[in-house]
Amino acid sequence: MIASFLDAARRSAHLSSAVKGATATWLSGFRRAASPSFRLLGHLARGSHGKLGMLVALAFGCPALTGCLVADAPEYGPPQKRPPVIDSQSVAPSPYETYLINESSPPMNINVPVRSEDAGDDLVGALYVDYNADEEPAFWDQPIPASSFDDLERSWSYTFRPDSRVERRCGHKLTLFLMHASSFDGTRKIPKDVPWDIASVTWQLNVFPDNANVIESCLGEQSQ
Repeated sequence: MIASFLDAARRSAHLSSAVKGATATWLSGFRRAASPSFRLLGHLARGSHGKLGMLVALAFGCPALTGCLVADAPEYGPPQKRPPVIDSQSVAPSPYETYLINESSPPMNINVPVRSEDAGDDLVGALYVDYNADEEPAFWDQPIPASSFDDLERSWSYTFRPDSRVERRCGHKLTLFLMHASSFDGTRKIPKDVPWDIASVTWQLNVFPDNANVIESCLGEQSQ
């Protein structure tokens, strides 16, 4: 009777040890029983655990053991044309003042910094007094050779003096349009209907002969 009880106790203890070993160390047992290829994969997985490279590879569907091939950088075509942009704060003379020109006064030395992506199309600067597309304008022009938007040294420059086409009076508007040559109507000497490709700046201008009383003349025109 006692022997049977001891045998049962030993079998119970053996069974308990077997169950504990199976539940607590089954992975270890699996590793010991695994084939060499599985053991290699497990070793690689442990070695890369927590590494960004493995996560990125898996996220993009790259095989963990072979890696990914990185494609070459894309090739971009020629630069696309972009409209001119005027730096109004650097325009000389300032467009925020009114200027008087007499017959003996020095001319206006105009300098307008501009940037654009031209794709081989030159810029044209067209200067008008009291621009009106329905009338023949008093007009002066000056081209700028084509360049790129990265060119920070470009500007449109012109020495302006009103001629006989400009009436001697107050309240003129001197306007510069900068556009690509393809956006300029060379026959009519006016911009084409492509406002997206035109930048402009305007100055207020009074034009009088030397002997005129400018203040009285301007006040008289404003009161009419």
